[in-house]
Amino acid sequence: MSFFDQVYKSIFKKEPAGQPKTILHEVLMRSSSFQSAYRNWKAEEKFLELCNSIYASYQLKQKGVEQDPNVHVLDSSYSNGLAISHSAAFGKYDFQYLMDWFSEEIKSLGYRVSNLDVLITDKGKYTETIEKSYLKPKNGTTTPLDQQYGNILIQYVAIDDKPSYLKLQANVYNDRLYKPALPFEELTQFLFVR
Repeated sequence: MSFFDQVYKSIFKKEPAGQPKTILHEVLMRSSSFQSAYRNWKAEEKFLELCNSIYASYQLKQKGVEQDPNVHVLDSSYSNGLAISHSAAFGKYDFQYLMDWFSEEIKSLGYRVSNLDVLITDKGKYTETIEKSYLKPKNGTTTPLDQQYGNILIQYVAIDDKPSYLKLQANVYNDRLYKPALPFEELTQFLFVR
């Protein structure tokens, strides 16, 4: 097979039916217009009302009561988190703004961004976009290492370019090399209670 045929086949090969196809996977870069709109969003303190409503829903969900916005809770020995379903209470970009704002706030606790990327996948019947910020504590060199709240994942998911949900998750180490993790509830209070 010639070089041209190999290139042609790799570009235009037919994907098996039902198999997701990666359209884009790269470092997440915000446009200057997005950054400007985000600065305005922060200056107007629009996050305050959103954070209050999310935290109220989170507290009620832990008691078995559902409220808008709908919050889903993850609670295990290795991973704790919450996911917020998009609703009419949010604007189109609020989840992306919250994602960036959460990252900034968590970095102020001594965390660093370990991974920041966007993945767009063609799932056949729809297109899924996942923006992800993965933060790790700067835990130093003295053992046991201070893991703070653990490694933190902030993930925004859109389906066909429409916001679907925003997830905040802390993954902890239960290992003698690390100090016990701080309670996830403290992190939620730090981020949501203003």
